Amino acid sequence: IELEILPTSARWGYDALPFQVRYARTLGKPVVVMTGRFHKGWGDFGGLRPDPSLRYDCFNAVANGAGCSIGDHLHPRGRLEPAVYEAVGRVYREVRRYDPWTEGARALADMAVFYPPLEAPRWCPDYAEATLRGAARLLVELKCQFDILDRLTEAAAARYRVLILPDHVPVDSRLAALLRRFLARGGVLFSSGTAGLDPGQREFALKEYCLEFLGPSPYNLEFFRAEPAVAGSVPDMPVSIYRPGIAMRPRSGGLSLARIVRPYGNLYADDHFHRSKYIAPDTESGACALAQAGRILHLSFPVFAAYYEQAVPAYKHLVGNSLARVFPDPLVKTEGLPSFGQATVTAQGRRRIVHLLTYLPELRGQAAQIIEEPVVVRAARLALRSGARPARAVYLAPSREPLAFREAGGYVRVDVPEINGYQMVVVE
Repeated sequence: IELEILPTSARWGYDALPFQVRYARTLGKPVVVMTGRFHKGWGDFGGLRPDPSLRYDCFNAVANGAGCSIGDHLHPRGRLEPAVYEAVGRVYREVRRYDPWTEGARALADMAVFYPPLEAPRWCPDYAEATLRGAARLLVELKCQFDILDRLTEAAAARYRVLILPDHVPVDSRLAALLRRFLARGGVLFSSGTAGLDPGQREFALKEYCLEFLGPSPYNLEFFRAEPAVAGSVPDMPVSIYRPGIAMRPRSGGLSLARIVRPYGNLYADDHFHRSKYIAPDTESGACALAQAGRILHLSFPVFAAYYEQAVPAYKHLVGNSLARVFPDPLVKTEGLPSFGQATVTAQGRRRIVHLLTYLPELRGQAAQIIEEPVVVRAARLALRSGARPARAVYLAPSREPLAFREAGGYVRVDVPEINGYQMVVVE
């Protein structure tokens, strides 16, 4: 499977690779990610991206278990531009140094985003694209290890410890039965918006949600206030929900982790004289924004599409803090990585490889996202969940510089001295 993803083109952007590769790699075929050398789109003969930009695309591909290629466009006279192939050669030579740890490696994940619209022939209406891009960006920033699925079978569900139904995934009787068995095996279920409701959107499909569905939210802008148990770095104030979803409240056995604060009225709709461009929070409505029942978490609004459209850090922190309550031992944990830093895990037999990326596409001017240099991060900490056998060596690749490590609390723990855009940490 070849994924054509030219991140500097408006058609793809840098948010395309994270969700597309996590879907393609589940289909049982080799995957290659094709980026392009162009500053803009295909056929931009005078545009050549900086080496770090091309290097990031290639490292991002291999860090997700895929191959990499850099596309060009043949000049009408059949002439190849030497400067382009000098750049491609430099990047390929750098990536080739990691071949001993990327050949035959497969990506590991302990979470899955289940999104049935991917299965349709023309699957990507605007809402679907925003949901998947937002889910991938939010989970990558939380350093989660996840796949994206369009079909969910018993065997597929058994491979993961967390299932996510993002924003608008209905639950019919077959899926409800599968989810009950998944929960009975100790799995965690996270959903948002209208996801989790029955196909007719009358009620939650699983009584295990312990939630009463009250219908669509009556407001076009509302607020949430997080409870201390999940607040963390979420501001202690009513936080705007720019894209409300449903109204809900816990039943017996359910717990409210964030409360809805109603606005004074609907934005634009209720003030015909002033046509107000803002609305203030009023009082708590009695509904909840985030609820927990055992190992089930549900957010009332479509948080993934909202995160893609609005990029509210509080949304991400609310998701991360609530997941940590019911899933405290993910595959990998990091400290000291910036929010845009990425951490992925691949496997070669009994070897585990952690890929750390600290490149930052920067929006310059009206449209262009540019990577001109890597971001150097020092003194990051990494914890990889231990397997059945103890680790016998941890080192940096490709230098093979050994790293001191310790095993504690079910994790191999190591300090990474420096990440210069990309660093591979190998656990034997």
